[in-house]
Amino acid sequence: MNTPINRRRLVQGAAWAAPVVLAATSVPAYAASPTRGLDGWLLNSTRCTNDAYGRRVTTYEFNATGSYPARGLWVSGATEKSVIGTTKIIQYIGYTAATLTFQVVQASQWTTLAYDASAPKRDGYIAYSTTYTGTWSYDKATGLYFAANQPYFRATITGTCISGLRVTTRREIVIDGGTYTTERSGTLVSRQS
Repeated sequence: MNTPINRRRLVQGAAWAAPVVLAATSVPAYAASPTRGLDGWLLNSTRCTNDAYGRRVTTYEFNATGSYPARGLWVSGATEKSVIGTTKIIQYIGYTAATLTFQVVQASQWTTLAYDASAPKRDGYIAYSTTYTGTWSYDKATGLYFAANQPYFRATITGTCISGLRVTTRREIVIDGGTYTTERSGTLVSRQS
């Protein structure tokens, strides 16, 4: 059965569609400003192996090496004239890992990831941090700032295999005098070998 279209029926349909059409036409894609912050890909991983004595060993890695856009860290939302200040990454690692000592795999301008008693406290976590001491280069093609190198640290725990390590990564950066913070959390499941 066909229902005739009248003015009332037409207005009812338009009321549902109008907000979508208005939002789509009044905010062009190029007008959006990227969120300021320290962005990119930081791989946190764990794996369990046996050492030469048959003991279980958990290896935890904090790895931001690689090239944009697939890997690495960069600064978003800044302009070519922006001033990039203190850059710090805090790793909150669950107590199940005990206290870790990190070794530098690659990080010539990042301080060694180490226990940080001054970091904001989190129940059930130990805080470790690294600070970037190098320079940032602005790339006109991407509109992003890139660090001279990327951090990569490793720690091992002998005698156990941690299969569910809770980690929260907090990134802090100062851009033009303002501090921008992002956090990501997850539970790492160890690869077994």
